[in-house]
Amino acid sequence: LFRSEPKQQAFFDGPSKPLNPKAFLKKLGQRQLKPSPQTRILSLGKTVYCNGDEVTKNQTPKVISAWHNLSANKLLQTSTLSNIQGSSLYEAYLAGWLIFDE
Repeated sequence: LFRSEPKQQAFFDGPSKPLNPKAFLKKLGQRQLKPSPQTRILSLGKTVYCNGDEVTKNQTPKVISAWHNLSANKLLQTSTLSNIQGSSLYEAYLAGWLIFDE
């Protein structure tokens, strides 16, 4: 969706040493995950868009809930997620759209 697309000059660097899904989930229980400064997140009804992509499509209810939380609060810290390999949340982290608060 157009309004959730980042500015043209925005570029994203994925993490230099990406966490595997298990380590990602562990860190998500200890630290806050937040949008990188260039990331744009927009909720429209039950759908969430991140940087122009519909990130809630074909996702598990817990991942959808996590995206809604991120959209509303601009941060997420949870230990309720599991099996996130291939999820839009994990993919957004790998792309550098979401970063951990250090």
